[in-house]
Amino acid sequence: MNEYIYKVSIIGDCEVGKTTLINTYINGKYDYTPYNLTIGVDFYVKMIKDIKLHIWDLSGDKYYKNIAKRYINESIGILLVFDLSRKSTFNNLKSWIQLIDPEQIKKKKIILIGNKNDKNKVIEQYELNTFILTYGLEYYEINAKENTINGIFKNLVINIKLKQLNYNYLIGIKKNQYSNIKYVEETDNKQSYCCCSNI
Repeated sequence: MNEYIYKVSIIGDCEVGKTTLINTYINGKYDYTPYNLTIGVDFYVKMIKDIKLHIWDLSGDKYYKNIAKRYINESIGILLVFDLSRKSTFNNLKSWIQLIDPEQIKKKKIILIGNKNDKNKVIEQYELNTFILTYGLEYYEINAKENTINGIFKNLVINIKLKQLNYNYLIGIKKNQYSNIKYVEETDNKQSYCCCSNI
């Protein structure tokens, strides 16, 4: 079996629920994470059949934007998350998109996630539609309690596989040099890195 590694970054402002969404996906059930600012980068691994996902949970703090830019541009998949109940997190989406190399943006699969749809939505639908159409994004409104993040990741993997058929080389995809090692179909792991990590 040819095993590929897909590098995926999850980005967005602080307190939009990125870490809770990832923990819910990794653990297969709602896993509320009390807010604790991600310092730099958190790293997770998830196996899906022949695909190993390297998931990078990037801090939403402005202080780490330069660090985030590096990880974003080394990723093939990007989950861009905002809080439906906080307009500022939507207004800042453009600044996150601008971190992506414009020459590579079409080669990446970017999914927009409006999180916390169980709260009062303060973003006008026309604003949301305009943003989605401007950047050609796939969009989901969710909350971690419903555990719909699993389907989003599956869709992400399917779309990345389709991109592999259309491009000879894509940043953020590589064959696993240890592909002869047998894995349980789905496993998980987590590591943390500070902003000065040498990865």
